[in-house]
Amino acid sequence: MTLALCIIAVVGQDYKAFWGITRLVWFARFYVGIPIFLVIWFGYKFIKKTKVVTLKVMDFKKEELSNFFKKGSMIDDE
Repeated sequence: MTLALCIIAVVGQDYKAFWGITRLVWFARFYVGIPIFLVIWFGYKFIKKTKVVTLKVMDFKKEELSNFFKKGSMIDDE
């Protein structure tokens, strides 16, 4: 759902570009951030060898979350 809303927001920036009403310069101005974001994101994933963690695998312990919101950090000050 969130991905769909993000796609709608990005495409809605200049919806006229998809019907050929606008020039290439305007199209590039609105959508140049998408390839830049993808290059940075995939580059980081490739260099750091990180994986996408699914919601099923994530471990949210109630105690850690409550400490995070109380202290503003999950690092213990012991």
